Amino acid sequence: MIVYLTTCFTKNLKNILKDSSSIIKNDDFCNLLGGLVSYAVLNEKEFKRILTVFRNVFVDSGAFTFHRFPEDKKKKKGIEGYINFICKNQIKIYSNYDVLGDAKKTLINQKIMETYGLNPLPCYHYGDNVKYLKYYLDRYDYISLGGLVIKDRRGLVNWMDDLFLKNIVDSQGNPRWKIHGFGIGSYFLMLRYPWYSVDTTKALLIASKGRIIVNRGINLDNYFQKPVVISIGVRTPKNYATSSDFIKNILNQYFDLYKIPIGKTIWVDKKEKILVAGITNQRDYRLFANIIYFYGFVKKFESIKQRRKNPLRKSLRIKGL
Repeated sequence: MIVYLTTCFTKNLKNILKDSSSIIKNDDFCNLLGGLVSYAVLNEKEFKRILTVFRNVFVDSGAFTFHRFPEDKKKKKGIEGYINFICKNQIKIYSNYDVLGDAKKTLINQKIMETYGLNPLPCYHYGDNVKYLKYYLDRYDYISLGGLVIKDRRGLVNWMDDLFLKNIVDSQGNPRWKIHGFGIGSYFLMLRYPWYSVDTTKALLIASKGRIIVNRGINLDNYFQKPVVISIGVRTPKNYATSSDFIKNILNQYFDLYKIPIGKTIWVDKKEKILVAGITNQRDYRLFANIIYFYGFVKKFESIKQRRKNPLRKSLRIKGL
């Protein structure tokens, strides 16, 4: 499974990653992690910085953002602007210019892009008529599932169970097609379905809130349980400074391993003054820590994938499929 991470790729983050070149130049890192770029909020400079770090870069059309803020679509010149960007930058992995809630228009856009000699990843959305899924499965070996960021978690799981069991997996629960999941950051959803690739904003969102994702276990290396999110930023009520010595010791060993500075901050007239930049006072260091978490998670997942019990096999037996 490849995990594409949505990151706010600042110069600072680029420098942090460069300082950890032994990690990012590792073949495992390059093959298992990638960067996701949304065309809707594309920044040319940021895009170029991403290319210096991630071997795998996935360009998303930004359908989710355009659905919420339709005025942004005009600024980006619609599908024509998207096609020009893909061609100009010779992007290798990119989605169709899909339209949430309109499966017919999504398919039309797929065909338009193909007339330009492009090969976008087809997208089938939550709630679309299944005939569109069958159309894509008959013609492509790699498709994406979108519209999955919804509040009805149980409804989503029931829908995806039905979708995978009846259309995508064989009698052993193994995939017959390569499937990409848009917006799949949930530990449960990542492990339940046989994804070829997923993308998530989780690393960025959690870092922006002053928190980091870590594994359970005395050495923070237990990937077999749901991870924990720890508040560590100086602006959060519970943070590194308020942690017990026991927790600090565990975190310090983890930070030392990846050369992540803790940072030092003082407050002058209720204003934050950073003396030493680090994970407690700069988002980019927390984002780096979250990137490291996902790298470790996917690496461990790939190493045990063949021995791991397939969660869908039980459902196959129950439903008699």
